[in-house]
Amino acid sequence: MNADLNQTVARLYAEHRADLYTWLVRSVRNEEVAMDLLQDVFLNFHRIFQDKPLPPGDIDCRKYLFKAARNIMINHTRSAYQRRVELVENYDSSRADADQGGQSPEQLYLRNLDHRESEAVLQAVMAELSEEYRSLLQLRYHAKMRLEDIAEIMGLGLSTVSRQIKKAERQMRSACQKRGYRFSANDKE
Repeated sequence: MNADLNQTVARLYAEHRADLYTWLVRSVRNEEVAMDLLQDVFLNFHRIFQDKPLPPGDIDCRKYLFKAARNIMINHTRSAYQRRVELVENYDSSRADADQGGQSPEQLYLRNLDHRESEAVLQAVMAELSEEYRSLLQLRYHAKMRLEDIAEIMGLGLSTVSRQIKKAERQMRSACQKRGYRFSANDKE
């Protein structure tokens, strides 16, 4: 059983660490703390499931990992050692930079500058949201989770999750418009 559990945890780590890490970094705004919390998530998962069966299926394991990450992150933010730090840059931007699409260095520079500026505005707006709204939006759009899964992870009802996501989107739209940016293609200039 222990060898099977080790293999399963290793596989789950390989499959889900990037999403969990990115979510934690965006939540706690510190790479080192996010890495520590990520390790705690998987260590706790391993410890808890040594004596009981794993959740059925990978989707349930993923939901459990995100729920555990949320709980560990909440415990961390409640601690007296929480420090305020700047948000880190989006890790996905390096993947976008790798594909130049035949653009000249000048075009690539301008595209990257626009991307960085947009990312900075997005990060600033996200920082203004409550922790709950930030978590809901990150789970929905970054982790690409279904509303049902988010409701389970957050311990909220499905209709509450749906309403809270809409409210968070409205707050983001308003904050973006105040800065002179469109929140989506549907917004009027």
